[in-house]
Formats: sequence, structure tokens, C-alpha cells
Amino acid sequence: VLVATEPLLGDIRLLLVYPKYTGLHQRTIPGSTGDIMALPGTQVRIEAWALVPVERAQLVMVTESGQTSQPVQVGKPKGGQDSPMPLLSASLTVQKPGSYYFVIKNGHKALLREGQSHRISVEADHPPRIDLFAPATELEVTSTRRIELAYSAEDDFGLGDIDLVYRIGTGGERRRRLRSAPTADSKSEDKTQQKGGIVTPTVPRNLAAKIEWDLSELELQPGVRVTYVAEARDLNNVSGPGVGRSREYALFIQSPRQRQEALLQSQAQLREQAVQLLADRIDLLRALGKDSTELTSDGADRAQSVQRKRETFL
Repeated sequence: VLVATEPLLGDIRLLLVYPKYTGLHQRTIPGSTGDIMALPGTQVRIEAWALVPVERAQLVMVTESGQTSQPVQVGKPKGGQDSPMPLLSASLTVQKPGSYYFVIKNGHKALLREGQSHRISVEADHPPRIDLFAPATELEVTSTRRIELAYSAEDDFGLGDIDLVYRIGTGGERRRRLRSAPTADSKSEDKTQQKGGIVTPTVPRNLAAKIEWDLSELELQPGVRVTYVAEARDLNNVSGPGVGRSREYALFIQSPRQRQEALLQSQAQLREQAVQLLADRIDLLRALGKDSTELTSDGADRAQSVQRKRETFL
């Protein structure tokens, strides 16, 4: 195979058909260099006019997995049957980054390949982003309490399932479905009205909602700790689905004994503060003396300090 020193193709046109889950319309790129940038799963049809006579041709695609080739369709010549310059067309599916080039047999010389390969770049489908909002990062509750949560999620092409994922103690993960991905039937029912002959599906890319979590359904035991996050999935059925998770929160079920111990600890702290405040007042009175009518600078500072501690205690 000889490497051509002159261009073999001209007027390259790309037709991109994106994966169905994206909801994107097909795109035509005329006058292209032949370089491709697309999502995984995108089907690309390449059309180009040959600048040399063509007997047959093939397309060679090179990726990290190796090299593959496929035959190229040789169409009618551009200038009619008397012209040797036909339209070449081939199709490929974008899966991994790499490159491709055409190899042409023109009947007079050996096989000619393009001197410059065309790039194949893979566009990323980012996973969803989801934020969970809870009353506190560490929340103390009773087992029968209902807590109010909220979430906000977004994705570049469309949101699928959204779950509340929680773990009781050291047990395994459990799930509560907050939103289910639209099915094929629901997608067909949820389409907007036609505008200019185009029907656009209403798969949401942004969602926000409030939920009420009834902890009594979990049958939690006193003293147990529950951690939980919100999880969102996208609709990527080619290289996904992409998964995004929120920050982690926790709730703690206090036992009667733990509540009593916390109360006793709080009372002990208050007693210590009261004793310390009383000691400071006695020291201040001794420093002032019984007959003192004027405060020194040091005495005024100590008096203000005692007053501040008193206000804090009260």
C-alpha cells in the first residue's frame, strides 16, 4: 500500500445519527475535514467525492483495540458515466477514540491510502449531578418521626431512576425509589405537540422535589445509626448508565438510656459553670475590698468578665 502525497478525497460530508436516548436530532456536516467528534453509539455515514479514478475502496478504522477494515460503496461518478470520479460512502459506529482513512484501488497503480488520517474523538456523556437537602448532617430523631428531605438533580441528556439509598447500621444498602425512569410507553405519551413537523420528547433534564420519609416503616431499634444519600441515573444505554450520588447524611435513633445520659451530662456542665461563676464573683468581691468605692482598671475588667459569664450562663 502506497501513501498518497496528494489528497484522494474532496467535499467530505458527515451524517451523524445520535443514540436514541439522547433525544438529539440527526446532524449533517457538509464540507467537513472528515474528523469526527460524537457520543459513543453514534452512527456516522461518511460521503466523499474521489479525486482520482476508483476501481474499489475500503475504509480502515484504527483504535486501541486494533485495526479493522470494511468495504466502501462506490457510487455514480460526479460528472456522469464518462467521469471516473465517483462518490464514496461508508458507515461506522463511534465507540472508542481512534482514526480512520480510505484505501483506494484505482486500476493503474497499487493500493493508495490517504496520507492524513481522520480523527475519531469520543464526546463524554457526563453522569447526573444530584444534591440532597436534609435538616442536618447528623440528625437525632425518634423511630416514629417523619423527616422532610428535598433533592435537585440534572443531567446533560435526560434523567432516569432516582433513589434514596440508605444503610442501617453495618447492614447492606437498601433503596427507596423516588422517581422511575420513563418507559417507552410513557415517552410516546409525553411528547409535546408537533412544531414544524418535529416531535420533541419531554424527558426532563432537571428535576427538583420534596419527599417525606416515614422512619416508622424501617422498624429501627434505639441506638442504631442510619446513613443515606440520593442517587440519580441517566438514560445512557450505550456506555452507561451514568450514576451520580449526593453527599452523605446520617440520622441517629437515641435510646431512653442515651437520652438520660445526655441530660445528666448537660446538667453536670451547668453545675460546673455555676460553681465557676460563683467562684469568680467571690474573687472579685475580695479584690474590691469592703470599703472600695472606685474601681481600678484591672477591677473593671474583671467585673466585666464576670458579667459576661453570667449573661452566657443565663
